[in-house]
Amino acid sequence: MSSYVKVLQSVEQGNIDSLYLLYGEETFLQETLISRLKEKILASGAKDFNYDVMDGREASVASILASAETLPVLADRRLVLVKNALFFSANKSSQLGSEAVEQLVGYFSRPNPSTCLVFTLNGNIDNRKKIVKEFKKHGVVLPLNKLRGNALTRWVKEMFAKQGKDIERDALALLLMASNDLTILDKEITKLSIYAGEDKRITRPMVEECLSQTVQGDIFKLVDAMGERRSDEALRRIREMLLIGEKPMQLLVMIGRQFRLLLQTKVLLKQGYSVKQVGEKTGIHPMVLPKIIKQSKNFTEEELEQAIMDVAAIDRHFKQGYRDLPRELELLTFKVCGNK
Repeated sequence: MSSYVKVLQSVEQGNIDSLYLLYGEETFLQETLISRLKEKILASGAKDFNYDVMDGREASVASILASAETLPVLADRRLVLVKNALFFSANKSSQLGSEAVEQLVGYFSRPNPSTCLVFTLNGNIDNRKKIVKEFKKHGVVLPLNKLRGNALTRWVKEMFAKQGKDIERDALALLLMASNDLTILDKEITKLSIYAGEDKRITRPMVEECLSQTVQGDIFKLVDAMGERRSDEALRRIREMLLIGEKPMQLLVMIGRQFRLLLQTKVLLKQGYSVKQVGEKTGIHPMVLPKIIKQSKNFTEEELEQAIMDVAAIDRHFKQGYRDLPRELELLTFKVCGNK
């Protein structure tokens, strides 16, 4: 995360390199950095002439280099974006010939100073490949993976700080329990900042109010109710979300995820792992983990295993063409939440 912040700050200050390779599963961070590059490089006129976007799965090396070597029109720099640059990965179906590799490597060593060439890849690069090794010598290589734990906490706080806000610990924990998806969190942070108005501090009641207006917040409250074996509330939330058009399979996926986390947590604690180790192994955020631990105590291992098998059975029914999923979700809720 620190590397991303450093690169982003450098771009915002106008210190832009000629070569970037952005890879990893966190596309939100990729898109944010690309957006900043566009704002800085294409700030002057003739934007259409100075911005090229290509798909690395289809574009030839010749066309990529031709675009990179093109001089800007009525501006200081051009931006060339090559998405899905699989030739940096271990993907065997997207390998380049030796001649094409040498052409790219040659450009990397002498990039056009008036072009910012950006490659993106939704996945990992292959550090053994010559094209990767040579790029690292001359360009900025930035891994952008899913943020977890303290890195996610810092990111959320920094985003609120940019809005001139500070978020309380309990409010932050509640927000992170609703989602760890940066795209969703970014929208919620903007919404909360607007909702807070002149208030500089984001409180738990504010988060509760804003989350209650979103499907993500309702799903969070649903799985929370099931984890605490509150069947009446769980059933009410299932019916409300189905009425507003939420897909039954989305609810099933989230319910299954919750019970897998509860089982993993319960088993790891039984095996003697510390709370910190449980968080590291499961990927559960430290601020969310205490509630997961508490909920795991509401079930035996056998009950959690059965709940997961029941979720899998409903999933099979759906794939086999059985469509009365709302009814199956209600029956699952009765079974899981009953007999405490």
